[in-house]
Amino acid sequence: MEEVIVRLMDDLDPTQEARHVVIFGVNGRWRRIDLTAEHKERLEGLLEPFVKASRPAAEAETKPPQRTSRPAAGSNSATIWDWARRQTPPLPVQSPKRRGKGFEVPYETRLAYEQAHPKERKVS
Repeated sequence: MEEVIVRLMDDLDPTQEARHVVIFGVNGRWRRIDLTAEHKERLEGLLEPFVKASRPAAEAETKPPQRTSRPAAGSNSATIWDWARRQTPPLPVQSPKRRGKGFEVPYETRLAYEQAHPKERKVS
């Protein structure tokens, strides 16, 4: 019989065994760190004045903004795909979230196309 033992080591000092997994957020990015009790107390002490001065964020504020993939006026997806494939290096032409579920031009590719092909503005 084999027994596997996993030890959680402190991310600041890998020679010490961690006792806590701390998850925190800064600038909309969530981070995870494994800490000893001493390092956890130190982190909490450093953050205490900022936590006391802050206020809870609404749930909508903690999520990244949702990007929509709206077509540019007068341009269809096939035109954008052709243009994206001719770029050096080629730009992505299918959203990774939708692989195998039909075609969708990624937001960044559509934005690059729109910037490369500014719309003519009519002057009144």
